[in-house]
Amino acid sequence: MLIVLLSYFVGSILGGKIYGLLIHRDLAKEGSGNTGARNAMRIGGKKAVLQRSIPA
Repeated sequence: MLIVLLSYFVGSILGGKIYGLLIHRDLAKEGSGNTGARNAMRIGGKKAVLQRSIPA
């Protein structure tokens, strides 16, 4: 049961928020306002999408 709860909480963390913290920019306030991969590419280029798509 603990694994299920932990998995739920880890899965609810937005990758765009973490990426934004790493590059010191807020993806939700720039570009389209979405924290998804397309907006990450608009702001950070193709390197940003590759960093977001590789699992930790």
